[in-house]
Amino acid sequence: MVRKKNIDSGMRLYWQNIFSYIKQGDRESAERIIDNLISSNKWKSKEVYNCLLIIAVTQGDIQVAEFCKNRGANLDYVSDDGRTSLWLARENGKIKWLKLLKNGVHVETLISIVVNLFLI
Repeated sequence: MVRKKNIDSGMRLYWQNIFSYIKQGDRESAERIIDNLISSNKWKSKEVYNCLLIIAVTQGDIQVAEFCKNRGANLDYVSDDGRTSLWLARENGKIKWLKLLKNGVHVETLISIVVNLFLI
């Protein structure tokens, strides 16, 4: 599993703007902000999409989650509290999310989620 890069609260404005552009269907503006974020903060592209995916799943925004998945976000990426996007979707009862996220998740992650279902 991949550990999440620490994000400071100053990043919140970036995330809000990216979400807003994606929801408006303005993918080009969202990508421009992401490119600026990558170049100015020396973040890797995957890190940005991974963080956005976790935020999208937590906030219940499937449009942004799909945007991130289509751009190579790691579905096994781990949030600050140790959960993957698939785990967060299951935890929040987002069944349609599970269909979106399950393709591309490693078998170990799926096994972990199934085992934890019985432990809760």
